[in-house]
Amino acid sequence: MRCWWPRGIETSGPFVRLVIRSPAAQLRRRLGSSRPRVGCGFTLAGGTTLASNIRVTPEQLQSIAGQLNAGASSIEGTLRQLSGQVAPLGSDWAGVAQQRFITLWEQWQRDGAGLHQALVGIAQLMQQAGSHYESTEQGIASSFNRGA
Repeated sequence: MRCWWPRGIETSGPFVRLVIRSPAAQLRRRLGSSRPRVGCGFTLAGGTTLASNIRVTPEQLQSIAGQLNAGASSIEGTLRQLSGQVAPLGSDWAGVAQQRFITLWEQWQRDGAGLHQALVGIAQLMQQAGSHYESTEQGIASSFNRGA
């Protein structure tokens, strides 16, 4: 695995060394990116690279996780409110109309719960990724302090 880190640090296996930034990276830095980005790439036999352009900051991941959690909470509240208003209508129908209503109602309940669970799950993954990125960056920074 090969990763690039803020401050021009490159890792390859157990080794860490300083590298020269590309002109594009220098430009991004001058334009005021709030924080250098972290990215990793995996090179397979034959030279195929996977996930080579992942560039995201821990703060971006944490922010998106917060937005997803807020969205999940909002959806949960809306579903609960609509459920209270719509559920009583099922008893007002009879026959085929009632059966169709119940079928769609049950589908809506499952799909709504699935959407909520998906948002919460994605938010948790974003939160964990942000924490791991931050921890890795701090570890690399502290390794420079030990070498000084």
